[in-house]
Amino acid sequence: MAAKTPFDAKVFFNGDVLPVLDGDGFVGRLPPGKAKIVVTVDPEAEVYGFSISGRKTIVPKSGKSYKAMVDVRVGPGFNYPFFPNNFCLLQFGQADVKVWEVSLIGCKGNFFFRVQLLHEADLYSEGGKLRSPYLAGEHKWPELVTFCQKLLDEKVASLPDISTYKPSNGRVNLPPNQGLVIHVRYARSFAVLATASNGNVLVLPEDMPTNGNSFPKLHVGDTVEFRRLMKLEPRFNKFGKRRDVNFQHSALGVSVVS
Repeated sequence: MAAKTPFDAKVFFNGDVLPVLDGDGFVGRLPPGKAKIVVTVDPEAEVYGFSISGRKTIVPKSGKSYKAMVDVRVGPGFNYPFFPNNFCLLQFGQADVKVWEVSLIGCKGNFFFRVQLLHEADLYSEGGKLRSPYLAGEHKWPELVTFCQKLLDEKVASLPDISTYKPSNGRVNLPPNQGLVIHVRYARSFAVLATASNGNVLVLPEDMPTNGNSFPKLHVGDTVEFRRLMKLEPRFNKFGKRRDVNFQHSALGVSVVS
């Protein structure tokens, strides 16, 4: 919550502002009711709101003030925020873009309000087309690149040429049972680890190590140990078509080393 942002974010519950009580964004244990996330953007800032429909479809938000209603419902054992519980914002720099996610998160009955810097990507131009190896390649999100292209419009031509892009080798020098946290998404409670011998592996919500308040304790840059890797089964949509998956394995028994 301490990250510097060009916007102001608040969460209300049944009409009252919820104060954030700690560094994890804890706002209390909420009864069933209505929460409202409100984000106000600096009028001069190049910041644009959007929500995500389905897997990665972009739904733009208009104006410079954004709201999202979140139902807090009774669950089996704990109250929880009903999906969708979030929205995102793009912040453009000279030749890069930041993706922020604002969300109300439930963890075993505890609720947290988070503003997370989800992605930070360099942008390039290729024949008038916007290119982002990080977003379209590493994170397989071409829909977001298309959205950025529409927003930047003629500014795309002034971006560095794609020929100047220098990819990192992505290698990590760690023992077989360790990984480097390269991505965390708190609103969905998962993480991605880079490993030396199995590529990138997923940490699923049920395997995320947590703090005493049940909030996920992983951060980008952490080194973790895992007990073993589990092969992920193929996934199919409601029409029986096999979905593309980015990961072959998930990590079990995850704990933070440093």
